[in-house]
Amino acid sequence: MRCGDKQVVTSKELGDEVGALLAGDGFRKRAGTIFTADLADDVLGWLGLNEATQHTGTGEIEVNPVLGLRHQSIERTVARLRDDKFHAYKPATVAIPLGHLMPENTFRVWLFRVEDLAATARDMVGCLREHGLPFLRRHATLAAITRQLESGPAEGTMPEYRLPVAYHLAGEHDRAMAALTGELDSLGDRQDAAADYYRRFAERFREAAA
Repeated sequence: MRCGDKQVVTSKELGDEVGALLAGDGFRKRAGTIFTADLADDVLGWLGLNEATQHTGTGEIEVNPVLGLRHQSIERTVARLRDDKFHAYKPATVAIPLGHLMPENTFRVWLFRVEDLAATARDMVGCLREHGLPFLRRHATLAAITRQLESGPAEGTMPEYRLPVAYHLAGEHDRAMAALTGELDSLGDRQDAAADYYRRFAERFREAAA
């Protein structure tokens, strides 16, 4: 695609290029620039390409790859207790930017331009294979995903909802209730919509776990 006299990288071109490279690793392209792979029973490997253009030149896309794991039973339970519609692959249960899995352990972006789209995609996917896929494969269990949830929030994963459910699925009822109670205590006297929403979730959780 062209914008004036400048060629522009589109999300579709980016997704198609990366998707072709990842196909051999078991990933399939979903909507937009999200990719998933079946890693274990009930667990999806997850990749989302966060795009930004506000700080780039015309026709360029800055990409921050975010890797994640999605535990389908956790997500199905959370959706039911929150009265949300279950989605087949969104969101990830736990997620982390690829740059934080690399030796530098820092925020990392790749700049995609038409003239070097393929080369940049190969470089990014190479880093994903070296540093990201081993992480996903090591953590594709309920126990490992639970440990990731215990470490705190990342990329909007809302562990306050998912951690009690993870404990419950693992048969750790006391830890599930302790996590739920701890979050409720932290709300104090808050009367905002988010606090009320969590209280409704907690009530449903207790009824379901009884």
